[in-house]
Amino acid sequence: MSVISQGLNDYIKANSSDDDRYKINDIIIHTFAWNSFDFGLLTVTIGVSAKLTTTIDSTSSIHYYNMTVQGQILKGLFDLSLINIEEVPESLLQKETILSLFGMENITSDNIEKKAEELYSQLCSDIHINKEHKYWLPVIDIKEKYGMKLWPADLPDNCFGQLYLLPSAATIYDPANIYKPYPDKPIPRGAILLNRRYYINEIDPDDIITTAHELSHWSCHQLYFLIMMLLEDGFDAMSCTTDPIILDDKMTSKEKAYFYAEWQANELSIRVAMPKHLVEKAIVDYEKDHGNILHDGFYYQNMIYKLSWDFNVSKEIMKKRFRQLGYDYADGTFLTVDD
Repeated sequence: MSVISQGLNDYIKANSSDDDRYKINDIIIHTFAWNSFDFGLLTVTIGVSAKLTTTIDSTSSIHYYNMTVQGQILKGLFDLSLINIEEVPESLLQKETILSLFGMENITSDNIEKKAEELYSQLCSDIHINKEHKYWLPVIDIKEKYGMKLWPADLPDNCFGQLYLLPSAATIYDPANIYKPYPDKPIPRGAILLNRRYYINEIDPDDIITTAHELSHWSCHQLYFLIMMLLEDGFDAMSCTTDPIILDDKMTSKEKAYFYAEWQANELSIRVAMPKHLVEKAIVDYEKDHGNILHDGFYYQNMIYKLSWDFNVSKEIMKKRFRQLGYDYADGTFLTVDD
């Protein structure tokens, strides 16, 4: 508020004549929206109103301003400076949404495939793709590239995976010896824990999608994490659970932001694990090898079965990806009725 107040005083003084001086009162912040976040430097635009009273006849009026402010956020919002100020009509105050308030991109059905392709390219850049598993998301290479850790761990039954945002401790396992626990081992920031039950076949093998979910969080939600850590003590991990989160108007702003972060990671995960261009290439490869076979229901069911192996995901997930991409012939495959 002190930065805003000083900025308004300087702006109004610079734009007033000697015969037209004002006193500023009742400064109100109406909206807050992030613009950019780079190396800890956060740039936001704030919609502000102020009551200006003339020093000549004491008449007053309300004025509105969009103010752009920068500051470091890694250890709290500090070292603030005013970058720009613009007086506007009230109708043109900077708009605020849950996404703009909590530092998240506006991802929609119109741009999600493009966003997933960009994220896949970012994660897999400078990684040599194994020719034997050319369609697999190279999880091990990605975590090594970013210096992240990934372990099986004891997690609640309804929790597929967790992404740690701060150093912590947990009971983890070596994937080579899944029955030997390492209790209370230090967990660094950026560690991904996957439910150990994946590795002993107690739950469906969804580890690729769960890992892609956590990598999507890590790549897209760093600013969201920092904002939540400022607002909420103990916010140190994101959990991927089986429990559905339903958006409700009764939710608090923080609860709505958590919903959007989880929704984005859920929707990106399957698309990052199976990006559109690779699915289309895999379909073409399959058709080259099976082009002389009757294209009936068995053909398409076998295609999805084969591609589920190619992408190292379940048949159900592969079918879902086909449907997302508009391949209607997937609808009749791998039907489940009454469990």
